[in-house]
This record gives sequence, C-alpha cells and structure tokens, in this order.
Amino acid sequence: MTATTRGAGPTTAVRFTVPPFSDEAREAAGRVLGSGWVTTGPECAVFEDELARYLGQPHVVCVASCSQAIELSLRAMRLDPGAAVLTPSLTFCGAVAAIVHAGYRPVLMDVDEETLTPSA
Repeated sequence: MTATTRGAGPTTAVRFTVPPFSDEAREAAGRVLGSGWVTTGPECAVFEDELARYLGQPHVVCVASCSQAIELSLRAMRLDPGAAVLTPSLTFCGAVAAIVHAGYRPVLMDVDEETLTPSA
C-alpha cells in the first residue's frame, strides 16, 4: 500500500507497512463481521469470558475505545459527583469528554519543570 504526495517537486511514493494477519485472525474477523455485531455481540461475550478465565477474574468488559475505558474506569472509582479529575493539558479531547461523561470536572494541568509535580 502506498500514498502519493504531490507538491512543488516530483511525485513521491511513501510505503506503508502492510501488517501480516494469520488465517485464524482473518477467520475470527469474518465471524465477527458475519454476525452483524462489531463492538458487542456473541463473539465479544465469548472473548470476555475467555479473557476473564485467563486473567483469573470474575468479569471482563470489553469496550470499543480508550475514551470508553477511561469513562468506565472513572465511574468504577465512585468519586463524588463533580469531583475534580486531573488530566494533562496536552491531551486528546476524548479524555476530557470521558471525564465529563462520568460526571466529573476535568482540571487541565501541566507538570512543573522544577518540582515535576502537577501544576494546574
């Protein structure tokens, strides 16, 4: 797979890595797509059960994005409603949205260069 860039100079082809997928991975992806479910459904439930057994945990919940994982993790902490949650000022908006969706107040912060501690 390549991407072509056009600018003032000649056209340049930039090669992208083509990841190798095993036949087993292709078959699993086909089963998921064929089930009509992408982020939940029977294949996901089987995976959650197998992962829980592997980890020795009673439950595992799969999510479709890191933002969902952040929100669920925050909700599991059971902080007081509106509690302040520190997050880096240089972050993806999804991290801040997850804090808000969980019912908390994001506090954008940086790290003090001298003390290496948070500074809001």
